Amino acid sequence: MSKEIIATLNTIVCSKLHLQQENGILSIIETDSKATCKKFTLRKENFTIFAFSMDVKRKKGEGDTIFSFLNASVPSICSKNDGTLITFIDDKIYIFLFELKSNKNLDYIPQLKSGRNFIAYLFSILKTHYNITTQLNFFCLRILPNKKSARRKGTARSKFQFQDRQGLFVADYLGPHRTLSLIDLLESAEQIS
Repeated sequence: MSKEIIATLNTIVCSKLHLQQENGILSIIETDSKATCKKFTLRKENFTIFAFSMDVKRKKGEGDTIFSFLNASVPSICSKNDGTLITFIDDKIYIFLFELKSNKNLDYIPQLKSGRNFIAYLFSILKTHYNITTQLNFFCLRILPNKKSARRKGTARSKFQFQDRQGLFVADYLGPHRTLSLIDLLESAEQIS
């Protein structure tokens, strides 16, 4: 069932939103030109994944590319997270929402909640049109800059402590300069779900 979900999502979500993988590495890019935390990479290991981003840069004065039916002049109404990854272990669906922030004091919860709401909508489409139902397990990672890790390269082994923050399980990761392993995120998430 889970492989069917991933395949169906690959079909129904516009391909220009799919995040590209190169040699098993997924890159999530911050589109805000003023951001100092610009890129995050994740090694997907041998997992089947679906990853996409709705954080498409829009031209000044134009409506939102993704939520064109919303009035983009209303503050944060079109907010969205930087990237989403969906995978599974033993038919249990895990959804990771990623948000890159240049500063820990910047608000990120509305973007993550918007991402969660959009995924819930996508899965309601799967239920309506494909008769696919499953429990969704959401986890969020806020990626913050860490100047101390700027010189280190390679793949980082990390354990994450997901905490309930306004109804979302969120963990912080300092130092997007190193590639994270998806297995570390999944191991930490399995401890909660």
